[in-house]
Amino acid sequence: MRKLLKYGIVTGIYASLYATSLSANEALPDFVYNGYIEKAEIGDRKAMFFLGLLNEQGVAPDASLENAVFWYEKSAEAGNLDGAIAAARIYQAEGNIERAYEMHRIAASLGSSEANFNLGFAHEYGNGLDKDLNLAKEYYRKAAEAGLIIAMRQLGIIYWQGEGEKPDIPSAKTWLEKAAQAGDKASISLLNRLKNADENFEKSE
Repeated sequence: MRKLLKYGIVTGIYASLYATSLSANEALPDFVYNGYIEKAEIGDRKAMFFLGLLNEQGVAPDASLENAVFWYEKSAEAGNLDGAIAAARIYQAEGNIERAYEMHRIAASLGSSEANFNLGFAHEYGNGLDKDLNLAKEYYRKAAEAGLIIAMRQLGIIYWQGEGEKPDIPSAKTWLEKAAQAGDKASISLLNRLKNADENFEKSE
């Protein structure tokens, strides 16, 4: 087993399981950790991610949250979605909103619908980012088109409310219906309210 770990034949999930089997205050053996270091240094983004994970779990030699973030970011910059999400989560918890959203942008570029939603939400309400409804709609649309129901609903609400521009009832109806068809009870309720409140509803059909 030691030889397999040393030469990187055992996958990250096995190393992670091995790490969780350690008793309290017991560090991961150096040869296991160093095997990941070797792979990370030649550009293995999964190895970078697992170095972050092992540091966050507190089982890496000289483990620290700072080391975890370092390796999560390295993996994100190399194209690892899980690393971007993990780094964003830690930065968010620390209150470093600027860095958190930088990681969300990387995650969004790698296809995360949740990251696109988070960016849309931040731009809609000016939460850590400039308030910009056009950018909010752009990010929500990406998340909605990827199937994220809450993004469909939020996009529908923005189109309905207008906020500084004329409400777009047909677009509001389109996105709320998509969310409702996916089983979103809140969107079903919003559609009923829209139908009762706006005389343009029927004209949009």
